[in-house]
Amino acid sequence: MGSSILKYREENGRTYHAYKDGNYLRPNDELEKDRLDLQHHLFTLTFDGKLFICPIAEKKQLHRVLDVGTGTGIWAIDFADEHPEAEVLGVDLSPIQPRFVPPNLRFEVDDSEDTWTFSQKFDFIHSRAMEGTFTDWPRFFQQSFE
Repeated sequence: MGSSILKYREENGRTYHAYKDGNYLRPNDELEKDRLDLQHHLFTLTFDGKLFICPIAEKKQLHRVLDVGTGTGIWAIDFADEHPEAEVLGVDLSPIQPRFVPPNLRFEVDDSEDTWTFSQKFDFIHSRAMEGTFTDWPRFFQQSFE
């Protein structure tokens, strides 16, 4: 991939991801990053400060966590801070995440609609506000549970 993923397409004063250009309709510029971070803040307000509401963490030790469609990476950063014992991976089509993150977090540019090639399984897979992004939701769920 190299640096070509950083050569964003510009259109109508906005920038858009380069990797698999057109697969995701929203821009990736500062205005969009602000919107995504505000959306995260609204989720945390709605869920009383919780990063997720499923009961998995109460029953299971989380060692490997995947954040699909990580966007700015804000959820993954908060989760990695709260769970230093977990290895957290955030994937997105656009490399707009910050460089300075918790040591247990890393980001990759990837298309989650492609066949997943992760070398290990995940204990917890997080994704939200992805409406309009997947063309094959059953396949996404199938890959999540394999």
